[in-house]
Amino acid sequence: VAGSTVSRATLHNADEIARKDVRVGDTVIIHKAGDIIPEIVQVLPKLRPKAAKKFVMPKECPICKSKVVQIDGGVAHRCSNPKCFPVLREQIIHAVGRQGFDIEGLGDKIVEQLLQEGLIKTPADLWDLTEGDLTPLERFADKSAQNLIQEIGERKTIELQRFIVALGVPNVGTVTAQDLAKEFRTLKKLTKASAEELLSIDGVGEKVADGIVEFFAADDTKLLLKRYGDIGMEVLSGKSGGKLAGKTFVFTGSMEGMTRDEAKQLVLGLGGKVASSVGKDVDYVVVGGDAGSKAKKALQLGLKTIKPTEFSRLVSR
Repeated sequence: VAGSTVSRATLHNADEIARKDVRVGDTVIIHKAGDIIPEIVQVLPKLRPKAAKKFVMPKECPICKSKVVQIDGGVAHRCSNPKCFPVLREQIIHAVGRQGFDIEGLGDKIVEQLLQEGLIKTPADLWDLTEGDLTPLERFADKSAQNLIQEIGERKTIELQRFIVALGVPNVGTVTAQDLAKEFRTLKKLTKASAEELLSIDGVGEKVADGIVEFFAADDTKLLLKRYGDIGMEVLSGKSGGKLAGKTFVFTGSMEGMTRDEAKQLVLGLGGKVASSVGKDVDYVVVGGDAGSKAKKALQLGLKTIKPTEFSRLVSR
């Protein structure tokens, strides 16, 4: 599909599976949504096996047997046990990813290994690790253990917006995290923010505001923040200005000399915003190599498009 071999395709959620009536053993048509993500478009009923079964969401987590729940009547189904192994694993993987602590060398397999060995239980536990903890483990030699411990140690200072992302606050992505950092400036003020204060921020609705308040009021969050404090984590204050303040960017295609994630962080660090879709409120659409449908839509809307080289000059002025 579009030049690549596809072995997996998204169905988004259980409601989408039911709407498209996708069953086990079906033959389906797929395409690449946004020229990137393989997605199932429709089923071919004439090719359906006679005994094809409908998908049913399990009532219990297959790992820990806890109840599977839908949060606030949403479409997503989750394990109700916050200590469930895959839940902890994904939380830590998310925290150390590029939008969070950005710890190189700490991939999914290593996170899973550290959890299985009982060396960590939360992302904050990473800063208590020593070379001696790592060298006995598979995949680690003296040098690789030393490099990872050094890399983790260098991530003991983090910008507020990145820290918000690393915490995994419900329904808060990089753009909302940046807005929260600009508005409240410090972690302490954010943790004490009321729903009314949060609703005053453009793009934050009732569901997101209530989720943020509940998240920071939860005992597990308070314990995690205390752990970060105990290890000496320094969360830098958010910035309210910057030379890209008030400007919104969208990126499509490959960049030159940097990754798209690095380019987005440059924009956020300079006070600008990054949007995921093209709209009339976007100021710049950065069009790189092999750009997708966003570039075409930008031209249709008459938006300003620039090449990665122009973007580099813009942020370096």
